[in-house]
Amino acid sequence: MIIAVILSLSLTNKFISRVLYLNEALSLMEKGILPNEIVVSSSDEVGQMAYKLDSITKNLRNTAKFAHDIGLGNFNEDFKTLSDEDVLGHSLINMNNALEEADRREVERNWVVNGVAELGEILRNSANIDDLSNNVIKYVISRVGAVQGAFYIVDGDRIELEALYAYNRKKYLNQVFRFGEGLVGQAAIEEAMVLRKEIPDEYE
Repeated sequence: MIIAVILSLSLTNKFISRVLYLNEALSLMEKGILPNEIVVSSSDEVGQMAYKLDSITKNLRNTAKFAHDIGLGNFNEDFKTLSDEDVLGHSLINMNNALEEADRREVERNWVVNGVAELGEILRNSANIDDLSNNVIKYVISRVGAVQGAFYIVDGDRIELEALYAYNRKKYLNQVFRFGEGLVGQAAIEEAMVLRKEIPDEYE
């Protein structure tokens, strides 16, 4: 009888100790502190609670890391929600996507603003139409990463080639188009970009 009482008290103390351990971990989490690890020391109900609490802690740590990466501007980090009902995870993904889109737009806006300012500088420093056309087409080709480009001016109903650059070299070629004639004339009369993906072999 005495042995049974002692064994019962020992098991009770062990049970209480494990519950207090989990309660301490929960108290830390209540303050926003994530324990490094929740030790699972049994497979009973308390052990299962410890296992789930440890899993929750690890998931929160991953979520916190994802939020930290977003704050640093790392929008391409791999992150998976815990489930379709993961409110916090989905909210962070939506925030990540919104900030990534805003960052992309800001980069594009700065690219355009800087480009306009640099073109304005070219306009101010060009003494005549020849200098202007050559400087502008050279700058635009470099700016957009193209391999060749041409600068045309409109003279009445004529569209005349003023400057031509290809593969970082100035080319000399006389070309005159009418509105609606060829790709150049077509783009001019429509006042729109013409994109051709299939270029004839004889086209230069």
